[in-house]
Amino acid sequence: MKRLLPLLLLAGLLWAPSTAAAADTVLIDDEFNGPLDTSVWTANDSGQWFWDYLTRQTAEGSVAHPGEVTVSGGELHLGLSKTSYLNHTYRAGYVSTYGKVSLLYGKVEATMKVSGGAGMWPAFWMLPTAFTEADMANSTVLPEIDIFEILGSQQSKTDWMTLHNENSADKTSCTFNTVDLSQAYHTYAIDWQPGRLTWLVDGVQRCTTTKAVPSEPMWLIINNSAGGCASWGGCIQPGTTLPTSVDVKNVKVTQGVSAPDPTVNDSSSAITYSGTWRTSTARGYGDYGDDVHYSSVNGDSASYTFTGTGIDYIGEKNTDIGEADVYLDGVFKQTVNGSAASRQVQQALYSVTGLPAGSHTIKVVKKSGTYLVIDAFRPTTTAVTANDTSAAITYAGTWRTSTARGYGDYGDDVHYSSVNGDSASFTFTGTGVDYIGEKYTDIGEADVYLDGVFKQTVNGSAASRQVQQALYSVTGLPAGSHTIKVVKKSGTYLVIDAFTPRT
Repeated sequence: MKRLLPLLLLAGLLWAPSTAAAADTVLIDDEFNGPLDTSVWTANDSGQWFWDYLTRQTAEGSVAHPGEVTVSGGELHLGLSKTSYLNHTYRAGYVSTYGKVSLLYGKVEATMKVSGGAGMWPAFWMLPTAFTEADMANSTVLPEIDIFEILGSQQSKTDWMTLHNENSADKTSCTFNTVDLSQAYHTYAIDWQPGRLTWLVDGVQRCTTTKAVPSEPMWLIINNSAGGCASWGGCIQPGTTLPTSVDVKNVKVTQGVSAPDPTVNDSSSAITYSGTWRTSTARGYGDYGDDVHYSSVNGDSASYTFTGTGIDYIGEKNTDIGEADVYLDGVFKQTVNGSAASRQVQQALYSVTGLPAGSHTIKVVKKSGTYLVIDAFRPTTTAVTANDTSAAITYAGTWRTSTARGYGDYGDDVHYSSVNGDSASFTFTGTGVDYIGEKYTDIGEADVYLDGVFKQTVNGSAASRQVQQALYSVTGLPAGSHTIKVVKKSGTYLVIDAFTPRT
């Protein structure tokens, strides 16, 4: 959200970051079914010097007033009315989580219907928790993540998604051109991970950047606004209906680091282009990374070597996109056709799964049409269950095997021990794992350790035999190498059927 010059500030003030919450923690899940939750939100007032800086627009624009913030009908309403306040023509509703809730990495999403009409400038944005008086005096409270800014002067048909940094060369700005967003509810979100920031609208990725991604805690602001004639938002026109409001159905904020995005952007040096290729950047259509490579010459190709069990070729559909031949490991697989009546971005024009785990090469060759577009390649890896007989499992103690049991075990076999303290360990790469065992009258307890830390005692006792049971499961681990260890604690037997890593 763009702001004007600040007022003079009180000297010596410094805002320190709030304590970050634990990974994979839901920080906000607000459906607005009661009064405004003041443990999360503040209805902001430009009469307070701090908020005057952040919210004051030009004189014929708006300032923040808590009277424009209401909750009713299961929604948060951020109004804007022609009510004079602080020598401004309009006042508007702003809410923020400043000093109450901040996050470092995770997902922020909200479903709302924005205000429309010429002069309206609703926004959903984030600022850092740590900044100084000098930052404010110099208008450098940065970085700033604009989850969206939508201008009524553009008929509310363009969603501006921006990352502002102190170095202007590190700015990312994408636009998503669509229908009038003020006519219906839409879900706006960011997925913020170390080194990667992705914007989504209604669950579809519309912009991604890996450039100068913030690495400090940040807090949220949602607001209605009228910028005024001298601002980016422009003048409110006679045809703009007032009062108006931004109507928010829900806000959910989850802090945590997810597995790295495996998608390889078209600009990656891992992709080999053969022929005459050009790049198109900052297109604003919602491409992955907001850019593509394209060729107009039949026979030109793009190749990418990956490790995994599957791959998606991400391209574009449009009236000027033709056919392309796809090869996998040197073998022709399919001719794909990107022709469509209208532009459709981030399209999986070719996908394959179930490949043998290992290295593979996909090659896309232009065959017909005006253009071939390469947006990205996305390798996939299907977790491979490690049967109890796998050499990847280390057994300590006295273990026996039982094969061809006929009960429906994974691989029709199990390892078992009758000695308390015997253990089975499995090292895997992923973000989670399932320990697959058996339940029965003679199965007792087992202690489960993850990366050397005790996690849980599981109990396999049951009145009847139940095979391929996930006796312990965990997800949301940091992507990487982990070790699970299962130790017999009680009962007649401990049974190991399999381990299934999750990615």
